Amino acid sequence: MKRCSPSLALAASLIGASLTFTAFAGGTPTLTEQFNTADADTSGFLTEAEFGSAYTPALGKGKLKKSFRTADEDKDRLVSLAEWLDFRRAEILKHPTKFPESAFEVSDGDLSGALDLFEFAPLIPGKKPLIEKRKRFLMADANDDDLVTLDEWLDYVESPQADTSGLPFRKFDLADLDEDGDLDPLEFTYVFPPAVKSEVVERKFTALDDDESLTLTREEWDPGT
Repeated sequence: MKRCSPSLALAASLIGASLTFTAFAGGTPTLTEQFNTADADTSGFLTEAEFGSAYTPALGKGKLKKSFRTADEDKDRLVSLAEWLDFRRAEILKHPTKFPESAFEVSDGDLSGALDLFEFAPLIPGKKPLIEKRKRFLMADANDDDLVTLDEWLDYVESPQADTSGLPFRKFDLADLDEDGDLDPLEFTYVFPPAVKSEVVERKFTALDDDESLTLTREEWDPGT
């Protein structure tokens, strides 16, 4: 059976500490705390039985086996903290506002305690263009520091503005992530839903790029709000 070396055990404990020191406000255990509580032998990994104990209410036997196999990405019959978080992330982000604290935790990829735009984007369901998700990001970012904290996310969940069409957000500005006044080809892709093929976006960009500068100015493309 795979065991956690002292260095890995320390790393796992530091990951847990970085995610959060205590349960979320209101007493809800974090996913890392659930993992650590279930890890009865403190090995840094969950057996199938330990994996099942992390769930309340308990999973049925059939669902437990299926869930454990799915979570065990490297098929070593043990689930690491990283595998646990990856597995729960897929579950939780199907309904991020139903479990807002956990959704925030699994989205905080760099364990900084705050979300940048690309970490925040999966919290907004649907196949919307990134500029539409950035609109919600800016509404959630109450102190305008280009990061969304847990408190800001919870405030947004409690009172989101569903209709943002009347807000003074222009599509050009939303796509211009580096705020240099031009759109490069990558920024232009943020205007389109993920399902739009890259070749289609490239053709549109080329057609609009009158001076062939490989950037779009507001004069070349400004669709408004």
